[in-house]
Amino acid sequence: MADRDLEDDIDAIFKNNPLETRMIIGSIIGYFMIFKVIGADWFWHQTMECGFWNGEYCGGTEWWAMLHLTILTVALGPGIWGGMSIFTKKFTHVEKARRDGCASIAIFGFGSGGIWAILWTWSLPHTWGMMPFEQGGWGWIFMWIFLLLPMGLSGIFGALALISSELKEFASEEENVKKVESDFKTKLAGSADETMKFELPELKSLDPTEQPLAKEEAPKSGQFTSILGDMSIHEKYKK
Repeated sequence: MADRDLEDDIDAIFKNNPLETRMIIGSIIGYFMIFKVIGADWFWHQTMECGFWNGEYCGGTEWWAMLHLTILTVALGPGIWGGMSIFTKKFTHVEKARRDGCASIAIFGFGSGGIWAILWTWSLPHTWGMMPFEQGGWGWIFMWIFLLLPMGLSGIFGALALISSELKEFASEEENVKKVESDFKTKLAGSADETMKFELPELKSLDPTEQPLAKEEAPKSGQFTSILGDMSIHEKYKK
């Protein structure tokens, strides 16, 4: 039963997000083609031969890590955008342009942040002779930990903070809109209930026998009623 529910969820994701799923699949295929088939991982292996603690002088290969990360960002960028787009679609009351902007921040923020981190934590320390640390000494180690490492990771943490701020703002706006809609529905339902309770006042009976004029005494024989009052008619005019 659980497997069927999982299959239904995956099928719903593919149907509701056709563009995003194609981009994610394309990124996965592109990664394997570039790094496993073509062999772009060679750049990473070469730059790691310099060593973190012990090793020999890199001879310029320390910069290949940045090239490797740039190629990785290009390959995985569409997939990152697709994943962020699917995630932010739950904020249905937020403009699409703002949701796409958040996905773009993830791509360029993590990509540039990773390159910035490699620059300050690997490439420059090897260029300056600080690494490998076995040869550089503890003074370089402390400088790397308390100065270069925070500086290098600042780009990634900045991107995470910016994305987190955007998502919190999206969630707040979504909650406010839903609250307004809920209050409106509640007031509308209350107004409908009041309308159903409203009754027209009962009309009084229009029976002629109950009217005031019907209760007045009829004029006596021989009398004429006019605007001048009751007048007696002489006997000779009755004929």
